[in-house]
This record gives sequence, structure tokens and C-alpha cells, in this order.
Amino acid sequence: MDAASESPDTPSQGPISLSLFAALMVAYVVVRIALGLITGDEDSQYFQNWAYELGTTGIAEAYQNPVLDYPPLILYLFYPIGRIYHYFLPVFDSAALHGSPFFVLLIKLPHLFFDFVLAGLLYWLVASQGLWTSARMGSGWGRVAALVYLWNPTVLWGSGYWGQPDAIHSAFVVASFAALYRYRWFVAGMLLAAACMTKPLAAPLVPLFIVGLAALGRMRAVLWGGVGGFAAATFLLLPFLLAGKGTEVILRLVNDINAMKFTSMNAHNFWTVVAPWRKSTEPMLGSLTPQTLSMILFAAACVPLLLRTWRFLSLPKQSTSSARTEIRCDHLFLLVAAVYCSFFYFSVHMHENHLYLAIPLLLILAGRGKQFAWLAAAASIACFLNMALHDLDLPYQLRSILSARSPFEDPYLIFDNKFNPTRHAYGRDVHYTWLQVVVLGFNLMLTAATCFATYWLAWRGPQPELPEGNTAS
Repeated sequence: MDAASESPDTPSQGPISLSLFAALMVAYVVVRIALGLITGDEDSQYFQNWAYELGTTGIAEAYQNPVLDYPPLILYLFYPIGRIYHYFLPVFDSAALHGSPFFVLLIKLPHLFFDFVLAGLLYWLVASQGLWTSARMGSGWGRVAALVYLWNPTVLWGSGYWGQPDAIHSAFVVASFAALYRYRWFVAGMLLAAACMTKPLAAPLVPLFIVGLAALGRMRAVLWGGVGGFAAATFLLLPFLLAGKGTEVILRLVNDINAMKFTSMNAHNFWTVVAPWRKSTEPMLGSLTPQTLSMILFAAACVPLLLRTWRFLSLPKQSTSSARTEIRCDHLFLLVAAVYCSFFYFSVHMHENHLYLAIPLLLILAGRGKQFAWLAAAASIACFLNMALHDLDLPYQLRSILSARSPFEDPYLIFDNKFNPTRHAYGRDVHYTWLQVVVLGFNLMLTAATCFATYWLAWRGPQPELPEGNTAS
């Protein structure tokens, strides 16, 4: 269709045709398979071990393993992979299991699946729901949103190469709040419970979720959301309940939140600046521990946002304008991103990859204006650098000055050396390279700017949709 013949009210179909999208998706699958075949990451090896043991003992006995520190939903994803491992490897052999590219690819397949789920959610929110403004609706713009997520360097690195499962709980979180603004209270509760039962990182969003339910649907919505969450959690715990281990498993999951008792596990947040790799339960400010201080700081940031959430979402019953509804839905996701960024920045126990959820949340808004596009880009860069700088091999394999030894020691390898002989296994001194030190300083500032800018935009409140000429390019 010629541009001149389009109606002014017809949403733009965007710059990505279906044929181009298909070609890029084929290329993406090839890239993800290539990344999935890369072996050697420690966390992937833990996941492989867990999967193999699940294939041996079954899900009900999973938490007899003292090293397993994930909630139960991920066990259901790893169990069939463990059965495949058993078929090809009847007797456990760590060298064969960890050294096989095929076996490593298998353990990364759930991450790939949920990356596609997230891409599909972004497509739907942009193409059908107009979260990138009414001028950027339609299938073409939805394809842009999906591709921007899938080809994001953080996704390729963290999910494809490292094999971190952050896409799983991120998909459930996005789907939960999408269901919330579509007034599907029961489904929204189920999805958020599934997110929390995948990784505890979703739990800090529960207060915002409850406020959102109450603001949009009052007590009826809170009731149905709670019933949905209880139903999902009960279903996922069912094998343990039937085996008489329900209480034991629940206590184990609560205690595992503090399994890594350090202020910052290489996350580029507030605690990396103030007191990195310090015991989070030892007094720091008088009798206050870093763990207590982090809860105070997060509450100080979160509670005002919850009050603003009620103000922004609780509309008079007679206000049914579709334009107002669109702004309200858009701002809901910005509030979710702001609460999560506040949690990441002020909480202890954070790891390199824990900012991941902010990326899809901000990409949902990226097409609304240049400020949101820059914010999504900044979050992507910050999370990518956070992970890449602390890769156990790459920073030490670069040429010349890029791998030059600095006088600063690497706290992770010092910590890890207390439990495992990894210091000698890596065949190098425990130190940061100068590249790590310099870029770490830059990324600490970028992460802080990203988190505070997200908070400020959420605090500022819903903004009217800008004319097409003023939106992000």
C-alpha cells in the first residue's frame, strides 16, 4: 500500500516485513544453538547435575540435595532433561556430562523457550495493545519489539551463552502484569506465583501487585488474585505435599534466600560501592546489618511508589476513556520496572545477572519516546557489562593491555577458593584486569543512573502520548 493512501487513523505497520522477520528468526535460532553448544560455565554445570539427579530420584526428593537453591518450578523444566541424560548416560560421569555440547545445549533449551515467550509477549503488547503508542501499533512494530529483545546482547550473553534462567521468571512477571491490566485477576495471581516459584527475585513485586489489584478492582480483585496465586503455588508444591515434605521444603526455600550471605555478589549496585563482598548479617552501622539496611532502603524507595501507584491506577468509575486506559496500562509497567530497579540497586545478595528483568520491562515502553528508548538501552548495556566483566575466562583471554593485571583482587575467586580449588584450576592469580577496573567504574555510574532515572519517570506519573514527530525514532 502506498503511504499516501493510508488512512491517518491506520496504525503504522512498522519497518520489519514478515519475510525479513522470518530470515532474522532463522538466523537467531542458529546463533542461539551455537551459543548453547558452548560448555564450561559453572552454573550450567550445576543445572546439569541437578537435572541428572532429578532424573534419578524424581521431583519429590529434589531438596535432599543441599546445593539445590532454586524454587520448584524450574525442577519441572529440568526433570525431562534429566531423563534424557539418563538415557544417553546411564552412569553419572561429570566429565562426559559437562563436556558434551549436546548435553549443555539441552540444559539451555528452557531459557530459549522462555525467551521466545517474552518476545511473543512484547509482540502482543506492542502490536495489539499499543504500548508503543497508537502510532506504533500493528504487526510490523510488534516484530520490531520482539527482535529488539531477542537480539539484545544481554539476552544472547546471559541466556544463550551463560545459560542463566532469568528469562523464565521474567516471562511470568511480564505475563502477570499484562493479565493484571487486562483485569484477569485469577490468571495474574497464578502467573506471579509461578514467577516467585521460579526465582525469589519476583517476590519484591508482590506488594505492587496487590496495590495494583486493589486500585483496579478493589477487594474482589485482591481476593481472586490471591486465590490464583495460592492455587499455582499449591500445584507446584503438590509432589512435596503428597510425600509429606511440604513444610520442610517451604522452610528450605525461605532459608535459601540467604544462601549467599554477602552484600553484593558482583552486582554493580549500591553495595558494590559501599561494602562489596561483606557478610550481610554482621553489624555495619551500629547494630544494623547490611541486610537490615538494605530492607530499610528498599522500603524507603518502594512505599512512596506504592502510594503513587494507588493514585495513578485508582480512577473514578466514570473515567472510561480509552486514551486514559492506555496511559494507565503503560505506566503500570513503568512502575513495575521502577520497583524492581530499586530492589536490585538497594538489596544485598544480588548477582551479575539480576538486573535482567528490567530489560523486557523497559523494552515494553521503549517505543513511547526517546527517554524510554535510551533507558532501555542503558539497562541493556549495564546488565551486559555487569555479566561480561565477571566472566570467569573472557577478561583474561584478551590481548595486550586489555588483560593487564591490576593491583585489585577478584573477591569472587577469593571467596570461591575457600570451598573449591578453583584458584589453581584457572591457572592465574586472583586479580582484576585493568579493563575490568575501568569499565566497572563506568558501569557503576551507568547502573545507578538507569535505576534512578527509571524511578524518576515512574514517580513523575503518566504522561500524555506525544505526537508521532516527538516519539522515539
